[in-house]
Amino acid sequence: MKRDKQWIMTCVLTGARAYQLYCLNKKPELFELLSNLTSELDKDSVFYLVRRIEHIFEKGTKEASDDKRRV
Repeated sequence: MKRDKQWIMTCVLTGARAYQLYCLNKKPELFELLSNLTSELDKDSVFYLVRRIEHIFEKGTKEASDDKRRV
């Protein structure tokens, strides 16, 4: 399925905003951002996305710390 340019830009910008909100520890705003992204997601799905985002960022932070120690 081919995505249009606007859809791709929206995904990238939403991801950047989600990262910013996560770094600022603004979970209510992150939850709201994901909830507003699509009305097709139920509350449990949005909570799942927030947990996955946390896991991805925590893993990335740990890997970055490990890389700094190796240098």
